[in-house]
Amino acid sequence: MAKDSRLNGKKHIVVIKDGELLPIQENSPCLRLGSLAAQLVSDGHHVTWLATTWSHQFKEKIDNPGIFNVSAAYDVVLLECGSYQRNISFSRLLHHRRFAKRITAWLNQLEIQPDLILAAYPIPGAAASAARYAKDNDIPFILDIRDLWPDVFIDKLGKTLSSLASPFLAAQTRDLKKALSVATAVTAVSQKYLQWGLENTPAKLRGDKKFLFYPIGAQNNSSDQDFGNSELNSLFDNLSGKTIFAFLGSFGKSYDLDIIVKAARHYEELGQTDIHFCVAGDGEQRPLVEDAAQRLSNLSYLGWLNSSQTAAFLRCSDVGMMPLQSVSGTFPNKPFQYMAASLPIISSLEGEFADFLMEHRIGINFDVGDEHGFIAAIDQLLQRDDREEMQERVKALFDKNFEQKVIYSKFARTVEDLCHTNVDGTG
Repeated sequence: MAKDSRLNGKKHIVVIKDGELLPIQENSPCLRLGSLAAQLVSDGHHVTWLATTWSHQFKEKIDNPGIFNVSAAYDVVLLECGSYQRNISFSRLLHHRRFAKRITAWLNQLEIQPDLILAAYPIPGAAASAARYAKDNDIPFILDIRDLWPDVFIDKLGKTLSSLASPFLAAQTRDLKKALSVATAVTAVSQKYLQWGLENTPAKLRGDKKFLFYPIGAQNNSSDQDFGNSELNSLFDNLSGKTIFAFLGSFGKSYDLDIIVKAARHYEELGQTDIHFCVAGDGEQRPLVEDAAQRLSNLSYLGWLNSSQTAAFLRCSDVGMMPLQSVSGTFPNKPFQYMAASLPIISSLEGEFADFLMEHRIGINFDVGDEHGFIAAIDQLLQRDDREEMQERVKALFDKNFEQKVIYSKFARTVEDLCHTNVDGTG
């Protein structure tokens, strides 16, 4: 199969990721794959992003299947794979299986092969499909590890249910091993994830691969505090002088939003008026947050914010909150958005992120579901001196290590270098 001479020396890179907000969705923030794709396009390459027609965040159809042009050198291909309403469900597994098959079909119909394929992991079956095609056609392949499937399910299900689900878990493990075996390079969002990828790669193949850590990062938040919305502008004008504790994210079951409601109620009952809680996002816990915002004078629900409103919101805030029903080792997008606005973080994440927070002294950890520990952390960050010292450390750390432009410029250089590498690792 021929290379695409029409690109005049520039590379055609296929990236595969379902579940991340896409550049064709209105007012979507530029997250990990979006940032890398944008950097590659800026460097003069052509990017094709394979995803599905279904929005993981909003549980609704994005658009009909087809090719959508972001720019002259940037396409999004939506593949029809069905729908699902619950994150843990047979429907979602079927959706993933269809995605894997549609990827294979789409790649096989190409007349001119890409110069490199990058697959985000999970989805195991999708990554394995991409790896299989890359191997068969001698195309460099990058596996970018975002989460530890199937290990996270073993942690959640426990021994008994894991035993019942063993055929499903075994299939995911086979797909993981296939993708890792083929990969020219393995990248990951955290050092722990990278080590996990190394350990799951057959020992005899490890020396032939690159193992590289690229954190998620975020765009430097230099936004002003104008929301472009009179209601939100008025709200934050009225909150001037208060310490604002912010939550930004989806309202899935992985987040303990009830603990924020309980903390707000605690301070209202104390009659403490120097603190306000602001919650932005949407999802299945929205009724809980809306009801609390109607009953409590110190809690506001902002709804779903676009990217510019998100930046303004965080610039107006003082502390970021991450009360998760934690899975050890999780390293999500959210802390980097908080750090981009120089916000100290209160977090219930366990494992690597908890160690990171403590090592750099940029926030406070509390145990999952521990209301008293959560309130104690809030009390500490209500102290201006403690809060401002942490804010300075957050800014210095972010500017040095986690600014998006720096991270994805380096990541893009790796992609470009690997385009000149054969699957066996030779140049």
